Amino acid sequence: MTAAPADADSGNWVDRHAPEALRPYLRLMRADRPIGTWLLLIPCWQGLALGAIVAPPTPLTALWQAALFAAGAVVMRG
Repeated sequence: MTAAPADADSGNWVDRHAPEALRPYLRLMRADRPIGTWLLLIPCWQGLALGAIVAPPTPLTALWQAALFAAGAVVMRG
């Protein structure tokens, strides 16, 4: 599985920067096309922002929750 999909750009970040051993898995995850991750992540971050209005968290807690949502969006998407 060395060839990229026919509809993928040849200069995407997976082909340019990812290690050769990880490329098939990143292509399987469609990591070079992050729209699904963004569609999951943006509403999560909006929910965090709305929740912070009602009960303001500490900065470390807010960053931790944002990072957890980001990791969850990548895992759920991939």
